[in-house]
Amino acid sequence: MDKRLKNSLIVTAFGVILFAALMHIAELSAFLGRVFDLFLPIIAGLIIAFVMNVPMRGFEKLMGKMFKNARKKPSQKLTDGISLTLTILVVVLIIVLICTMVIPELVVSVKQAAKEIDDKIPLLIEFLQKNGIDSEFITEKLSSFNLEKIFEGLSENAGGVLSSVTDAAAGAVNGVVNAVFGIIIAVYLLLSKRELAVNCKKLINAHLKKKTADSIIKAAKAVDDTYSKFFSGQCLEAFLLAALMFIAFTIAGLPYASVVAVLTGVCSFIPYVGAFVAVAVGVVLTLFTDGIYKAIICFVVFEAVQFVENQFIYPYVVGGSVGLSPLWTLIAALMGGKLMGIVGMIFFIPLMAVISTFIEADIQRRLAKKAAAAEGTDNTEIASADTPDETEISQAAVVRDIQTQTGSGRTNNSSDSRRKGKKRRR
Repeated sequence: MDKRLKNSLIVTAFGVILFAALMHIAELSAFLGRVFDLFLPIIAGLIIAFVMNVPMRGFEKLMGKMFKNARKKPSQKLTDGISLTLTILVVVLIIVLICTMVIPELVVSVKQAAKEIDDKIPLLIEFLQKNGIDSEFITEKLSSFNLEKIFEGLSENAGGVLSSVTDAAAGAVNGVVNAVFGIIIAVYLLLSKRELAVNCKKLINAHLKKKTADSIIKAAKAVDDTYSKFFSGQCLEAFLLAALMFIAFTIAGLPYASVVAVLTGVCSFIPYVGAFVAVAVGVVLTLFTDGIYKAIICFVVFEAVQFVENQFIYPYVVGGSVGLSPLWTLIAALMGGKLMGIVGMIFFIPLMAVISTFIEADIQRRLAKKAAAAEGTDNTEIASADTPDETEISQAAVVRDIQTQTGSGRTNNSSDSRRKGKKRRR
């Protein structure tokens, strides 16, 4: 089949399929939803395995260092099993600590902040009235609701909402099956990740060209390395930053140390943006409860901790794992937030780093190719300039022939003259 005809048929078939899909968009959406529900346990298992593989690698490296000089080293399967068990225990321990220590402290801090803000609202209205600012609009809006009651209702209903969600998930057979199968799939993936990696490489090399297969494997390795470095470094950096912030706020006698510390740790996953959000919340809460003097101290302490973290912790813990400029980081955070919320902000930053790495590599490859082509053209021009062409060679040959003939004629004439002179003398 002719190549042009084949391309035309492909384009026509694609247009027909696209038109049919747009005409039946509702049925297509329902079909895709059913397919997604069908593969939901597998997708959940892949995500869980990908996230848990980061600390699992850390435990594997730690065990490798422990048994480096041992005579009898544990097998790879035993190392994987122990690392996975330790990872699950750490995850469960973190969840238990958050539920028993952090959340109750956050609830108490939020209630206290709501009460303090509610008490300071009359002082704010009085200040506005003294300075000739119309506060009637603010008074009407504030009189319609009570901040303390709102925060109390949210904090009181948080446990109910969580329990209702848990009960609904436990009662829904589909949800339970998806969760169980997702965890089981994640465990099997983590225990057999090396065999799966080898089989995937074989499958790719068997069905694709070598160049395409190498590109896919290289891209997959770049994605895995970038996400692993980002999550491992950011988790450790978030924990250290939250601990430093809590200690600094406690020593300085500032309120809401736990709230600001937890918020700072969570927002640290969004570079250049999370710090502004955390400091803004901390300063505003301190301003409403303890006045402008404490708010200034809060800002100074926060910036001091951030300076220590940026200079001495972040370069060694996270380093250049992401390597994005502030502009691209903001773009990635905005795109991820619009599409998937907070989770999208976290996942889109390393994704943007991977894309920028591929683009930069492609640019370097194309520039190198152009430079090599330009260098080859220059060498060809130099060689053609140094080497005479055929016309010059033929002209030089004609000149040499004429000179040779002229020289031989002169030689013959002189020899004839000498012979005639000899005859006359005789």
